Amino acid sequence: MDEREWAEQFNRDLDQILSGTTPTDLDDAPLEYTESLEVAHHLSSLNFSAGSRQRARLEQRLVLRAAERISGRSRWKPVLGSALGLARSLTGVGLLLTLAVLLSWTIWKLLPNAPGNG
Repeated sequence: MDEREWAEQFNRDLDQILSGTTPTDLDDAPLEYTESLEVAHHLSSLNFSAGSRQRARLEQRLVLRAAERISGRSRWKPVLGSALGLARSLTGVGLLLTLAVLLSWTIWKLLPNAPGNG
């Protein structure tokens, strides 16, 4: 087949895809031809409407919530966990600073020649 004949065959195959049937007799077709038909078949099955996109988002949210319930996880647990981790870290730093101040005050009081120990 020459290029024009392949183009005509491609149009016929596209018509078949759009009518809901699958083209047959693609054994001698070039690789690019069959790949293009696969892309055309995939594109024909997509729904580009706004309602479809909204429905897909809602389905995704439902699936995520169901997975959270099944696994016992919540999307707020990581946030709460990080807040608790921050609080623990700040508490630890506060305790270390308190210990450092108390230790320096104790050492300062024990030194005989320290100013104010007179």
